[in-house]
Amino acid sequence: MIALFVAVFGGAIAWSLHLLLSYVVVGLACRPTRALLASENGLTTAVLLGVSMATVAGAIAAALLAARIWRRSDGDEPGRRDLRRSIGFVGFVLNLLFLAAIVIGASANFVVPAC
Repeated sequence: MIALFVAVFGGAIAWSLHLLLSYVVVGLACRPTRALLASENGLTTAVLLGVSMATVAGAIAAALLAARIWRRSDGDEPGRRDLRRSIGFVGFVLNLLFLAAIVIGASANFVVPAC
């Protein structure tokens, strides 16, 4: 049951974390005092890259789990098998959508200056 939840909502959770953590990092970097993350030395870009890579990895893992559920539901009853396959397919498509959203959001971090 947890695997189905992660397969469907894993990409959305990864995208939400990417959005929230990116806002926190940029907010800390663009404070008037700039004590924690100074954007001049590239630390902000490095942290944003780390956040982006971690959330991309999470979305890819959720998509792979959804693809596995979609392709392999052999031991289930016929009705349950169709339901699991449908959930796996929907999860796979949703995870690809959220993966694209993470990549597009991450590309903006490197094209537009943080502050």
